[in-house]
Amino acid sequence: MEKDQSLNLWERIRTASLNVLRLLGRNFFQIVFFTTVFCATYFLFIRQAYRFYGRYVSDFMAHFRFTSLFFSGKMYLPHPGIHTICYYISKITSLPLQYSFSIVLALFATASAFIIYLILLRSLKGYYSPAFLTTMTGVLMVVSPVYAPFFNPWIYLMQGSPNVWHNPTLIAVKPFAFLSFLLMISFCNHTEYQKKIKYYFLISFIFLLSLWMKPNFVMSFFPAVAVWLLIKYPKRWDLYLKASILFLPSIVYLGYQYVNTFPLSNTKGIIIDFLGVWRLYSRNPYISLFLATAFPCLLILFRFKSVMNNPFFCVSSINLVIAVLQFMFFAESGKTYSHANFAWGYMIALQLMFIFAAIEYLKWLATGNKRGTDFIKIGVVTAAFGLHLFSGILYTWKIWSGGGYA
Repeated sequence: MEKDQSLNLWERIRTASLNVLRLLGRNFFQIVFFTTVFCATYFLFIRQAYRFYGRYVSDFMAHFRFTSLFFSGKMYLPHPGIHTICYYISKITSLPLQYSFSIVLALFATASAFIIYLILLRSLKGYYSPAFLTTMTGVLMVVSPVYAPFFNPWIYLMQGSPNVWHNPTLIAVKPFAFLSFLLMISFCNHTEYQKKIKYYFLISFIFLLSLWMKPNFVMSFFPAVAVWLLIKYPKRWDLYLKASILFLPSIVYLGYQYVNTFPLSNTKGIIIDFLGVWRLYSRNPYISLFLATAFPCLLILFRFKSVMNNPFFCVSSINLVIAVLQFMFFAESGKTYSHANFAWGYMIALQLMFIFAAIEYLKWLATGNKRGTDFIKIGVVTAAFGLHLFSGILYTWKIWSGGGYA
């Protein structure tokens, strides 16, 4: 009897081991890819953290200083999420702050890549293989504004970018921004989610986490959802109320961040200054904006009705418009005026726009007519995407080799 039980146990262990090996075998390419993302981003971040060879210029050094000042009570940080996590990891493990920042941010970057992959898999399963969609995830983590040296000697500066690798808080907020974006749109489109209290807690909590990391995503996304709901669901007062319930905790926290960042006794504040900050870095902000958005703009031009039927694409478009308007109109007065802190929401919106534009583009490639005018339109959009990718490869090589983030 004992022998039979031991044989059964061994058989179960063997079967489980074989299942794990089969799973690893089926997902080997994905495992290698995400491991590579972690290693490559850690390689970059640790060099930025220590300014290897006097190069690898980034915002890391400033955020190490902010962390020390914040935890010594000498500075207020409105969004201390990444600083708090890395500070306590350093305290618990005795790792230098540079290492804890580099490890945690590499994990966040890998999480962002994994979420992008899941979005592609969910949207394009049946059209393309998982290996192709994994490759496409890598492409979307590389694309940048189109490099036009006759207009601008830099790729990032003046244009912004869907992929930014020098700012710790922007890297940290992205997985929470992507998750809350997906969950919020799904919540609004599915009444079964609206009936379950756990979704209210989950979505509200992820919004709060994104604010804790960096407030810029919420600042553009909440108005974007409001506009979309008014257009898609007119006079749906019950849905407006449910969305407001999800937004309320974050609005309260955002208000707390604001009054502590810009107290009434302080001369520092938010001002309206149309294109004032953007013109510090760009001779023509409109050209800069087109260089950053050529691919999604051309896709919208040729496929407006089709792409706008996708609620995720529609909201990401509205979100991008609102984020661009915020960057155009608003600035911080005082010493941080030139920091362009209203640009961060625009850059998060850019990456969301590229993700959902890529999905619609790939569906078009898989199902569209390859003859006549459709063939020409596909060619134009493909060329634009190719320019974004080529420029992104140049930019990625530049920043990974220590050439600076500009």
